Amino acid sequence: MEEIVSTSYRLLCQRIACRSIRASSEAALQLHFGTILKDVGSLYEFWPTSKFSIDLEKQFTGIKTSKSNGKARCDIFLTLENQKESVCAAIELKYFPKSEGETTTDNRFAILEDIENIEHYKAAGGPMNGYSIVFTTNPNYADPNTRSGINIGEGQTITGKVESCRFAEVTPKSFIHT
Repeated sequence: MEEIVSTSYRLLCQRIACRSIRASSEAALQLHFGTILKDVGSLYEFWPTSKFSIDLEKQFTGIKTSKSNGKARCDIFLTLENQKESVCAAIELKYFPKSEGETTTDNRFAILEDIENIEHYKAAGGPMNGYSIVFTTNPNYADPNTRSGINIGEGQTITGKVESCRFAEVTPKSFIHT
């Protein structure tokens, strides 16, 4: 599952960087990423009993988080299964275009809420991989030297309920459009 998500993410980044796809909203990003994930994931169906599936906006009923009241929704939920075993991944996406008067602290908090949701999905559904992906055209998010109390810059780590969460570069330079 890690290979599927990692390969798909690299392809998504490259396609956005070369402008062969445009991510103009979170929904567009979800659709483009979901399509790439579906194509790459199906390549891992090695046996007739293997099946890769993708659910967009999968609802987890009964999970209460700071964002939901018992009806949490996962942006992208993946399953790769055969007759013997199954592996899953939950992916939460955020889309923050650079804008005047942008509330970056609120947006950073929303990222942490997504991570909390992933923790709850894992607790409810057993072992799975969890990913939080942020697309932004604002270089402030990736700055590890930010003065924000919620630092999600490259190489930063948060700890707490999660075992640990290391933030990769949130805004690759090729994503910064002028």
